[in-house]
Amino acid sequence: MPATRLTFAEVAVPVPVRQTFTYRVPESLADRVRPGVQVTVPFGRRRAEGFVVSMSAAPPRSDLKAIHQISAVDESGPPITIELLELTRWLADYYLCSWGEALKAALPGGLEPSRGSPIRRRKPVPSAEAVLAEVLSVDEGGLPGRSLTAQQEAALSAIVPAVMEPAHRAFLLFGVTGSGKTEVYLEAAARAREAGGQCLITLAQRHSAGTTTRGLAPRRRRFGRHRGRGPLGGLRAIPLALADRGGRGT
Repeated sequence: MPATRLTFAEVAVPVPVRQTFTYRVPESLADRVRPGVQVTVPFGRRRAEGFVVSMSAAPPRSDLKAIHQISAVDESGPPITIELLELTRWLADYYLCSWGEALKAALPGGLEPSRGSPIRRRKPVPSAEAVLAEVLSVDEGGLPGRSLTAQQEAALSAIVPAVMEPAHRAFLLFGVTGSGKTEVYLEAAARAREAGGQCLITLAQRHSAGTTTRGLAPRRRRFGRHRGRGPLGGLRAIPLALADRGGRGT
């Protein structure tokens, strides 16, 4: 007489609900599902890991349409013996927890049913060479150049012709802080560089090298394309303390 096929399984899911849940055993998993096996089952709107605690040939209720099938069997974990099933059932009754929670607590650390990688890679990771090429291709950008005022243009109209002459001439710009004198200095320096000359800009002693560098950094796109290395390209910031060592003035 052929053995009766056990087509229904009671599964203990590790949730705080003190009952087991009935699932249908599909034919493809019939030879793998048995008491003590860890399985994956549909549980509400998600999938959950559980433990088969018993099997039967007939469902405990007549509403077969409400009984879902077991999705998968996980045989990578440690075997759960009948003795362990009985012990965890007693623990669940004694400590008033669910059978599934007791079974999960009985598993050795690190040997719980595998849930897969918690990280999903949405797109291939580009190579380091590709990232570097993309970074190097980005234009530095920057703020648009300032438009000179009428007073600045008037000052430059007197300074620039003198810059182009071989003789030395001195000019004094008068204006309060923030009136735009620095822009006149830098524009005159840019004209000299465009003509192939060099420039030396001195600042008050209270300015440190760091302050000087930060002040000239926004002009790097104007001067930095000339030959030179460093954070400012063709620019140099030399503190007076370095240029005046040994009592020698500059």
